[in-house]
Amino acid sequence: MRGLAPHCRFVGIFAIFVALVACDAATLQERDDTSAEGSGSGGASDASPSSDLPNDAVSDASTVDGTGDVGEIIDAQDDAATSPDGSADAEGSDAADTETTPAPLGPWMEIGHGETGFESVDENTLVSCIFGPQGSYHVWAAIRLHNIPPLAIRVETFADIGGTQVGTGSATPLNAEWTVNPDGTADIFGQFLYLDFGINFPALSEQPVTLRATARSDSVNMVVATATGRFLCIQ
Repeated sequence: MRGLAPHCRFVGIFAIFVALVACDAATLQERDDTSAEGSGSGGASDASPSSDLPNDAVSDASTVDGTGDVGEIIDAQDDAATSPDGSADAEGSDAADTETTPAPLGPWMEIGHGETGFESVDENTLVSCIFGPQGSYHVWAAIRLHNIPPLAIRVETFADIGGTQVGTGSATPLNAEWTVNPDGTADIFGQFLYLDFGINFPALSEQPVTLRATARSDSVNMVVATATGRFLCIQ
């Protein structure tokens, strides 16, 4: 009987050990089943490459890509809208800028008309020819000098209609009184430009008339000016 007691104790201890091992195995099986269920419901999300990146990094990358594409589209639309034909053309937009012709740097002059002041002449200007008390017609010519000192300078004026010279003005005297303007130009006006005798000037009303002038002095070579307006004869 004493020989069986130790044997019984050994069997009892072994049974307890087997029970513990079986319990641990059951616990591990439950954990594996739970993990398998979780991977089945969210496996696609876990498999995504972006899941390894922080949420802020993924969001920033998406925002930058989207903004860049939209910005390029807006830039292209703006370029097309500013082009005359709807196409983007940077050179065309530059050419659309208003271009101004700079004034000459050397000596030059303008011829105009006016009895009491200088008035410029263009294609819409009515240049009046006036019937004087001596039985002839004349035009009040006016001159404006640019970069020319109005000292000892002689100016002559002419009138042409249809390419034919019809009048000549008296040369301004060397001691003529010029009006110097704040911008440095100098004017003379109320100059007789006598029209030729024997021409029916009223019949030439509304015809283009070209006024010409030449100026020269010891220090300035000859300078020529022309301007064309519409002839209006008053009798």
